[in-house]
Amino acid sequence: MDVVTYTEVKKLQKAAMMNNKMFKVEFTSNPLSENEEDSRTVQMLPGVNNAIIKSVYVEGLEGSQIDVGIRESSDIGSFIVYKNVVPKNTSYDVVDLAYIDESQTNSMHFTLKNVGTVETTFKVIVLCIATN
Repeated sequence: MDVVTYTEVKKLQKAAMMNNKMFKVEFTSNPLSENEEDSRTVQMLPGVNNAIIKSVYVEGLEGSQIDVGIRESSDIGSFIVYKNVVPKNTSYDVVDLAYIDESQTNSMHFTLKNVGTVETTFKVIVLCIATN
């Protein structure tokens, strides 16, 4: 049995993470008033159209609420991969969802609606693993 040092383990973990192409998709919305909607298309990694969504983090001002969705394309009738109405100003969902960018633009497509009574911007961070 070989003995592996802590440093070697960390190097192996980092290499494994890079081979899996773990990445973040993140943005901050424009200020949204009560019941105002917005849609956003955000670039993923170059050449990546398929991914596994591992977590979705949403944060707004105290007293805010958001309806957030992730779609396969920017078309209104496209398949909704993820949807959540966040009843408080912060949400962190751990998920395991397949995502395919049907538009083939290396992008993730979001819909946002402020369902709270406080005008706010929302910070959205999605952690993914590239699968293509």
